[in-house]
Formats: sequence, structure tokens, C-alpha cells
Amino acid sequence: MCFMITESAWTLTGSSEFAVAGESFTLTCNPQDSNAIAVTWKRLDIDTTATGTSRASVEANGCMIGSEYDPQYQYTCEPGPVYKLTIPANVMTNSQNNKIWRCEHSFGGAAVEYQIKVQVPVSSISIQADNAVNQQVNVIYENIPKTYYCITNGCRPKANVTVTTTGVTKGQLTESTTQNGDLIITRVSQVTTAKRGGNTIKTLQCLAVNIQGRQPIMSQLFTLDVYYIPSVEPTLTGYTNGTVLYEGDKDLTVNCQQSGGCPLSVIAWSCGGQTGTSNNTKTVASSYVQLTVNRNLNRKTCTCTVRHPDNYLAYTRTLYVTFTVYYTPIITLDTTNITVEEGDYLSRQCYAIGNPTPSIKWYRGNSELISGIGTSAALVFSNIDRNQTDSYLCKATATGKRNFESSKSVSVVVYYPPSVTVALQNASENTTNVVFTCNADGFPTNYTYHGWNHYIGNTLVRAYTEFTTMLSDSNRKITIPKVTFKDTGTYHCVVENGFHGRQTNVLQQGSSYFDVRESESSKYDTTSAAIGGAIGSILTLIVIAVIITVFILYRRRTNRGKSR
Repeated sequence: MCFMITESAWTLTGSSEFAVAGESFTLTCNPQDSNAIAVTWKRLDIDTTATGTSRASVEANGCMIGSEYDPQYQYTCEPGPVYKLTIPANVMTNSQNNKIWRCEHSFGGAAVEYQIKVQVPVSSISIQADNAVNQQVNVIYENIPKTYYCITNGCRPKANVTVTTTGVTKGQLTESTTQNGDLIITRVSQVTTAKRGGNTIKTLQCLAVNIQGRQPIMSQLFTLDVYYIPSVEPTLTGYTNGTVLYEGDKDLTVNCQQSGGCPLSVIAWSCGGQTGTSNNTKTVASSYVQLTVNRNLNRKTCTCTVRHPDNYLAYTRTLYVTFTVYYTPIITLDTTNITVEEGDYLSRQCYAIGNPTPSIKWYRGNSELISGIGTSAALVFSNIDRNQTDSYLCKATATGKRNFESSKSVSVVVYYPPSVTVALQNASENTTNVVFTCNADGFPTNYTYHGWNHYIGNTLVRAYTEFTTMLSDSNRKITIPKVTFKDTGTYHCVVENGFHGRQTNVLQQGSSYFDVRESESSKYDTTSAAIGGAIGSILTLIVIAVIITVFILYRRRTNRGKSR
């Protein structure tokens, strides 16, 4: 930029409108006066007086350089005269910007000045997106305007910025600048809209140049993704609510899928700890779960959530599936064997669950005992009897297209006191080795025998401890070596097994009467004795009769004598 200090025809020009950092720059001073045989160059920020290191005098005659000059600059002259000052490339830096050089007549008078403007090439340009929801440059929502900004770095002069796009619709372009010191930042805004589809790739790029003849600086080339939500609803395949599955069927695969949308939807399962396995294609988002068909699946609800990955579009769908599985009833029964004393109360509850809802019954062998109410049934004995010792079966049955059945059993053992019987046969006197047997029938069979007792009426004649022999766990015997009439009477056997049952005492007894008969020899001796006794009795009576007769006659005679 040239300034005329005095009124003259002097000119001072630069080799170009702008100096470029790192490139040499030449100032040409033309006095247009043949008498200007000497000029002086000054850089005014340094030379504030008539002398200085940046001051140099150049004479036209042979281009003689004065004694005082700055060697970092080059001084030349041409006929005319024309004087030149060259700032070498290594000296031309941004620090030269706005510096004023003066070319003046060495002997006073005319002078001219030039302000250097150092050109700073634009070296970068970036793209930003002004969107409160999504500032990603490469993302644009379908039919929603989005403003892009092309921003240069600081340069001089101002850069010219252009926006190039393909496949999108551009709105009005707006430009603004800001200063960064003596550098200029250019900011260009462009409103853009886009639609899905089409054969043209959607791109965006910014270009900037501020030095004529130079190639433009280009920003990153962005390929734009047009985001939009799916136009159809998601679907579930592989199972329909209400369909009956049967335990043991092959594994079930349920697939959740969503067609369309950009980018593809994100699918997540909540299904017994499973989150799903992705099986996407280019246009369909898909995720499946694989399930084992068993009772644990019955009434289980699995949830498939389909969501567009960009929250701004707020697209979420939720699908539910609840499974129905028929399976064998599950019985809950305490199968611990039951031991109970005869006459006691007994109850054992049996429960069953299943799908379909099972019916429940108790069996003894093939005989049905009790039908349950709902899904439970109680096996009850209010006064249990020894004959009810057995195994009892709880059976749960569910009917449908397939029949399901399960069962559990429990054993009932009834403890009862022994029934005691005494086995004997009547014998004759003097019979040898007569055996009396005591039999016990109870449960358990670990009997304790308390011996034999011999009674006549209610009188205990004898308690036997000898002659006793064990035949088996339930039999004992006594042997009488030789029977006499004294052995006649009732014989009692006392036994226990520790349980009284319906009785009041744990001691149980059996009894039988033993009758001793006379032998044949005893009968003869008895008859003879009876005859002899009868004869003796008759003789005695005769003697007594004679005595009485004599006494009577004596009394009569005595009475007659007194009367005379």
C-alpha cells in the first residue's frame, strides 16, 4: 500500500498485492526524476531518526550502497533511475506484516511510503454441525433441516469458501468473519435437508482459498447417513401366545425382527437371563432366543424391546410372549415311612401342581381310597387298625390331548400289642412230659416273656420259671415232667412288646384250663375202697342199732320196777 509523503511523481510498489510468508518480496521505488541520483530506504518502526541499521542509501551511479545498511536486505538499482529493495524469503515472515517502508530522496525533498501486507494462506477448513440433538456431521435426520458450518483457520486475506454436496437439498448460504488478531476466520453456514433412498450417495465437503492461483484447501469429505424410523411394526415369529407346548418337545426358537429404519434398530430380549442372539441383514434387524421346553417355561413371559439407536427419533416398541407348557404333575409328599400305634390318629397330606391342573387320589393297591379336593388330598385314619399296615399311593393325573400322571408312595406300619394264646391238651394223672405252648402274635415281634402262672380259681398256685423253653421269637413252652392231680387248674402266659395299642396295659396274657383225669389203675383202687368202706359203714350201723335196742329195753325194765 503506497503513501505519498510529498507532492511528487514518486511511486513505491510491491511485487504483488500481498507478500507471502516464506517467499521473497520486492519493493520498487521509481522517483521518475533523473536528478534523483541517490535514495535512502527506511523501515519506519526501526528508523525513527535519519540514521539506523535499516537505513541504506543507494546511488544510481553504479548502484553504490552507502556505508550504513542492513545486510539482511538486498539493494539494487536500474537505469531510470529505479531503486529496489528485496526482502529475502527467510526474512519474509508474518512479523513483516503492516511494516511501513519509506523511499526518500537522500538530499531531502520527495519521499514515498509502502505498508507491507503479508499474506497468510488458508491451511485448513473444518465442518461442524449446529444441531442441539445430534452434532455428528455425518448424521442427518430425514426431512429435518440441519445447519452445517464450514470454518477456516485464521488467514489473510479472507478466504473464499464454497460448499459442495451430492444427494441433498441445500438452502441459503450465509457468511460471516471474525478477527483473530490480524488474521481473518471465515465461517459459512449452509442449511441442508435430505431424504432416504435414491441412487446418489449423500456427501458434504467444504473448500477454501485466499490466494489467487492456489489450489483450494478441502475439508474432510463426509458421507451423510440419513436417519429415519422404520415404517412397519416389529414382529415375533416361532411362537404364538396361547399355543400349547408339551414338556419334552424340541427346543423352541423365537425370533424378534424389525424391518427398515436407518440405522437398523437395536433389539434386546429379557427372557430368563437371555438377551438374544443377533442375526441382522442389511435391511432387517433380527434377534432370537432359544428355549428348552419344560415346566420352567410355563407362564414365563419374555419381552422383546425394539429401539432406534438414535434417541432423538424416540422410536421404541415392546413385544411380549407368554408360554403355555403342559407337563407331568409335580407331587409334594413326605415319603418318610410312618410308624403308628394301633388306635392312633394318622394324617398325611399330598399336594400336586401341574398344567393342566391335576386331580389327586390316594390308592391302596388297586383300590381308590380318597379323592382330593382341588390339588390336595389327605390320607386320614382316625382309629388305625393293624390290618391297615400297607403301602399307600398318591397319584396325580392331568388329562388333555396328552395324559400326564405321576405318583409317590408312603408306607404305613401299625404297631400293636401281641394276642396271646395258650395251647395244651388235658392229660391223665402220671402222664409224663406234658407240653404247654404260649403263642404271641403282635408287631413288632421283639417280645418279652414274663413267664407262666398256675392258678386254681383266683389263687396263684405256682409261678413257673423252670421247665420253660423258647421255641421261636413268638413261642414259648413249659414241660411238666409227670402230671398229678395237683397240676389241675388254669395256666396263664404273660407277654409284651412295648406297645399297648387300644389296651390299657402293655402286658398281655393268654390262658387255658388244664384238667387232670384219673388213670385206669386209680379207678380200680377207688372202687374197692368204696365197697370196703360201705361194708364197714353197714357193720357200724348194726352195732349202733344193737346198742340202742339194748339201751331201750334196759330203760323199760327200770321204769317198771319203780312203779311197783
